[in-house]
Amino acid sequence: MHQAIELHFSMLAEDNSVTKYIKNYAHLSEAELMKQLISVFPTLGYGDQQYIEIIRQVRKA
Repeated sequence: MHQAIELHFSMLAEDNSVTKYIKNYAHLSEAELMKQLISVFPTLGYGDQQYIEIIRQVRKA
């Protein structure tokens, strides 16, 4: 439970591991990046729509 809470709070930061990954693989399509994020970060429990929204937010910035 403690680890889940820590993970949740770390994902609230703007510069977290998911956003860094998206920035490092900016050359990939949205669909391919979403597939990789699901594979690389399985413990987050995010779904495809959540990752797509995060990808769009990061690319907008």
